Amino acid sequence: MAKATYIDEGFRPGVTKRATVAFRVIFDDRHQVFEVSAEALQEYCDAPSDDREDLLAAFEDARFEILEIAETKVGSSDTNPILLTMADFKKAGH
Repeated sequence: MAKATYIDEGFRPGVTKRATVAFRVIFDDRHQVFEVSAEALQEYCDAPSDDREDLLAAFEDARFEILEIAETKVGSSDTNPILLTMADFKKAGH
């Protein structure tokens, strides 16, 4: 039976120094940190600017779509965050 994939609420999404929004996703019994670029959040998630509050609000509004895109990037056992860019959103048709 497949387990649910979800954004880990215990790891609060936050804006990084690189102007990305970092968040953690739980897949089965493991987790992976992802970052969404500010450019992708502005272009595909309607963030009006790269201001911290705008990026976080856009992330929250589009969290289910972002989770779908993150699911396509799973499989790496790498401990480094996986960056979701505009190219990932384009591929997903968002």
